[in-house]
Amino acid sequence: MRRRYERWGTIADPSFGPLGDYLEQFRTQLSKVGYTRGTIKPKMRIARHFNKWLHQRRLHAKGLNEKTLRNFLGYYHNCHVDSSRPLG
Repeated sequence: MRRRYERWGTIADPSFGPLGDYLEQFRTQLSKVGYTRGTIKPKMRIARHFNKWLHQRRLHAKGLNEKTLRNFLGYYHNCHVDSSRPLG
Protein backbone atom coordinates (compact mmCIF):
# COMPACT_ATOMS: atom_id res chain seq x y z
CA MET A 1 0.00 0.00 0.00
CA ARG A 2 2.82 2.45 0.75
CA ARG A 3 4.07 2.21 -2.83
CA ARG A 4 0.87 3.78 -4.09
CA TYR A 5 2.01 7.06 -2.53
CA GLU A 6 4.97 8.99 -3.93
CA ARG A 7 5.02 11.14 -0.81
CA TRP A 8 2.52 12.02 1.89
CA GLY A 9 -0.60 13.40 0.28
CA THR A 10 0.09 12.32 -3.30
CA ILE A 11 -1.48 9.25 -4.83
CA ALA A 12 1.05 7.90 -7.33
CA ASP A 13 -1.42 5.62 -9.12
CA PRO A 14 -4.26 7.75 -10.55
CA SER A 15 -6.47 4.67 -10.89
CA PHE A 16 -6.29 4.15 -7.12
CA GLY A 17 -9.07 5.25 -4.76
CA PRO A 18 -12.84 5.50 -5.03
CA LEU A 19 -12.72 7.86 -8.01
CA GLY A 20 -9.72 6.28 -9.69
CA ASP A 21 -11.75 4.81 -12.55
CA TYR A 22 -13.31 8.21 -13.26
CA LEU A 23 -10.40 10.65 -13.08
CA GLU A 24 -9.09 10.15 -16.62
CA GLN A 25 -12.65 10.26 -17.98
CA PHE A 26 -13.12 13.58 -16.17
CA ARG A 27 -9.90 14.97 -17.70
CA THR A 28 -10.97 13.80 -21.16
CA GLN A 29 -14.42 15.36 -20.82
CA LEU A 30 -12.96 18.70 -19.70
CA SER A 31 -10.74 18.69 -22.76
CA LYS A 32 -13.61 17.74 -25.09
CA VAL A 33 -15.71 20.68 -23.94
CA GLY A 34 -12.84 23.09 -24.57
CA TYR A 35 -11.02 23.63 -21.28
CA THR A 36 -7.33 24.44 -21.70
CA ARG A 37 -4.53 22.51 -19.99
CA GLY A 38 -4.01 25.43 -17.66
CA THR A 39 -7.62 25.21 -16.51
CA ILE A 40 -7.75 21.40 -16.42
CA LYS A 41 -4.68 21.09 -14.19
CA PRO A 42 -6.17 22.75 -11.06
CA LYS A 43 -9.49 20.98 -11.56
CA MET A 44 -7.67 17.64 -11.69
CA ARG A 45 -5.67 18.56 -8.59
CA ILE A 46 -8.92 19.12 -6.67
CA ALA A 47 -10.42 15.90 -8.09
CA ARG A 48 -7.35 13.91 -6.96
CA HIS A 49 -7.53 15.54 -3.55
CA PHE A 50 -11.22 14.61 -3.33
CA ASN A 51 -10.31 11.03 -4.30
CA LYS A 52 -7.71 10.87 -1.51
CA TRP A 53 -10.10 12.43 1.01
CA LEU A 54 -12.76 9.84 0.16
CA HIS A 55 -10.23 7.02 0.44
CA GLN A 56 -9.03 8.20 3.85
CA ARG A 57 -12.62 8.15 5.11
CA ARG A 58 -13.37 4.79 3.48
CA LEU A 59 -16.14 6.32 1.37
CA HIS A 60 -17.11 4.97 -2.04
CA ALA A 61 -18.12 6.68 -5.28
CA LYS A 62 -21.55 5.03 -5.22
CA GLY A 63 -22.34 6.67 -1.88
CA LEU A 64 -21.56 10.23 -2.93
CA ASN A 65 -24.17 12.83 -2.19
CA GLU A 66 -24.45 16.57 -1.71
CA LYS A 67 -23.62 16.37 2.02
CA THR A 68 -20.38 14.48 1.30
CA LEU A 69 -19.38 17.05 -1.30
CA ARG A 70 -20.17 19.95 1.06
CA ASN A 71 -18.05 18.30 3.78
CA PHE A 72 -15.13 17.93 1.37
CA LEU A 73 -15.43 21.50 0.09
CA GLY A 74 -15.42 22.83 3.65
CA TYR A 75 -12.34 20.74 4.42
CA TYR A 76 -10.62 21.78 1.19
CA HIS A 77 -11.41 25.45 1.71
CA ASN A 78 -9.99 25.35 5.25
CA CYS A 79 -6.80 23.63 4.07
CA HIS A 80 -6.08 25.39 0.80
CA VAL A 81 -7.62 28.83 0.66
CA ASP A 82 -5.67 31.78 2.02
CA SER A 83 -8.26 33.56 4.16
CA SER A 84 -6.42 36.86 3.82
CA ARG A 85 -7.01 36.82 0.06
CA PRO A 86 -10.36 38.00 -1.33
CA LEU A 87 -12.28 35.24 -3.15
CA GLY A 88 -13.41 37.40 -6.04
